[in-house]
Amino acid sequence: MKPEGDGAYGDGKVWSPDRDKTYDAKMQLNGNKLSVSGCVLMICRDGGTWTRVQ
Repeated sequence: MKPEGDGAYGDGKVWSPDRDKTYDAKMQLNGNKLSVSGCVLMICRDGGTWTRVQ
């Protein structure tokens, strides 16, 4: 992932183990929350939101 400013990251890849596929990905960091999404051929899939462990 490459930082794009304001907590946004892009130009990366994620792997989906349930489909055994790699997707173009982006992430957004807001405080203790990290949202991840990936797309292939204009079809996007929400990877969910992760919360930092305190």
